[in-house]
Amino acid sequence: MAARDRGDEVVAGSQYADGGKRTISSGCPDEVIAFAQKVLGDIGWRPDPLFMLDVCESEGTYYVVELNSFSCSWLYACDFARVVEVASDRAIWWTPLSRPKNRRP
Repeated sequence: MAARDRGDEVVAGSQYADGGKRTISSGCPDEVIAFAQKVLGDIGWRPDPLFMLDVCESEGTYYVVELNSFSCSWLYACDFARVVEVASDRAIWWTPLSRPKNRRP
């Protein structure tokens, strides 16, 4: 899961396939996090304040598979506590009355 506007960050990760077979496990390799963080740094566009960024590895190269909406994505084995913490923070921050006047959504 990735978040924006209070510092682009990879919030949580989960592996859901390995070698074409369903393999659900918490976390993901550091290289995947680094790749996702690089994508966030290189691309300015974001679909939403919170979104899912699916990454795959093929023959040693990482690729973006797709971007998914946060509200319609399965979290697999992500760190649910961290996801809820960040989603709650973003929901409060994105409420117009709580957002600083000089920042726009």
